Amino acid sequence: MERIYTLIKPLLLIYVFTLPFTHVTSIRDTAFISLFTFFVIKIFHKGSHIDFRDKTVLAFCLLAAVTLITSLLGPYPWESLNFIRKNVLYQALIFFVIISEYKSFDELKPLLYTLIASYALLTVLVLIYNSPTVLLHWIEYSEKKYASGYSLHGTFYIPLLAGVLYCSVKNRPLRWALILLLLVEFTLCVLDNHRGQTAAVALALIAVTLLARRWKILLTGFIISLVLGTALIVAEPGMFTRYQTLLQPRTYLSDKYGGWNGRFFIWAGVADMIKERPITGYGYGWKKMATVAKESGFLEKWDKKGGTYKFFSTHHYGSTTAHNLIMQILFEGGVLGLTAFLIFWASVFMKVLPLPKDSARQGAAFLRYGATGILISYILVNIAWSLWEEVAGILMMLFAALCVVLYKEMQEKKIPE
Repeated sequence: MERIYTLIKPLLLIYVFTLPFTHVTSIRDTAFISLFTFFVIKIFHKGSHIDFRDKTVLAFCLLAAVTLITSLLGPYPWESLNFIRKNVLYQALIFFVIISEYKSFDELKPLLYTLIASYALLTVLVLIYNSPTVLLHWIEYSEKKYASGYSLHGTFYIPLLAGVLYCSVKNRPLRWALILLLLVEFTLCVLDNHRGQTAAVALALIAVTLLARRWKILLTGFIISLVLGTALIVAEPGMFTRYQTLLQPRTYLSDKYGGWNGRFFIWAGVADMIKERPITGYGYGWKKMATVAKESGFLEKWDKKGGTYKFFSTHHYGSTTAHNLIMQILFEGGVLGLTAFLIFWASVFMKVLPLPKDSARQGAAFLRYGATGILISYILVNIAWSLWEEVAGILMMLFAALCVVLYKEMQEKKIPE
């Protein structure tokens, strides 16, 4: 039986490694089912090492309970329960396996490097299977291989890589290899031409570098960015047309100039739907938003010539979200769901802030740099996205579990905060 338990960590690494990829579902599902089975057997046989006194663990249980209750009270309970099975169950398993099986930063290193390696492989595949022409005109090509959602994934993986670089990489060849990898990944994010995602990554990297007081790295990064940007403009003069809008104040004040890509109309429609069920929402799961607009009579209420009607009348089940995390959670779980969500992430913030002073220790340093960068990126990207389910949801619960483990390690070693 003990041999079975030794498979839990390898199965977790296999599962985590597959997360950025869309064509390995069978491998990912097999790893998940095996991981779930072995972990449950271990709990029944040897008991759990989960500290249910921890505020983040309690907050996660609260969030899961509220998600279940609001889904049962919603107009689409069976669909929401199915969505819980496909998302919350996965998030819960990853969260509890990590806080149960790992006790220190040294033990977490294989997991962190597995995450870095998975996105590195995705980067290599993007470079191999897409020509320079496709990469320079990324947003114009629909037939890109391995490139779908690249910069969206980057909002998690790139700040993670920066955090690991700043806290634990002492080997010089490995450090330079990871720096080169980070530059390539960020360049591909820029080429992906999704402004909000690239801006979230860039600002997270700048904030973490300032926090680490790596002035030489900041200056070097600026020079490299300047040279690289100049080269891209020479290669493709229209490359930064979309990014220029980030520097124009009118972009943030109105949708008239395309700065928000029609999101003001989306938010207006979602706000109307939220007003009808403000306390418990419509139940967990993002895919039903367009269905709610049609079946609940909102299309009849909206101006037929307006952008809100045009958007929701042309979208169908599984084709749109609220494009804002707070509004998405209010739509699904109402005020109850949003409150539980904020309590959970407040408990995570309290583990990261105030920032650990003893950055000489690798676990404390990762909380200071890696965790801070990921949180900054997550907050910024979710102004215009709704990342709390599916792969993004799993990655963020994994991240929350890392914070629980590292905070507990700091407390046990009595590292001053």
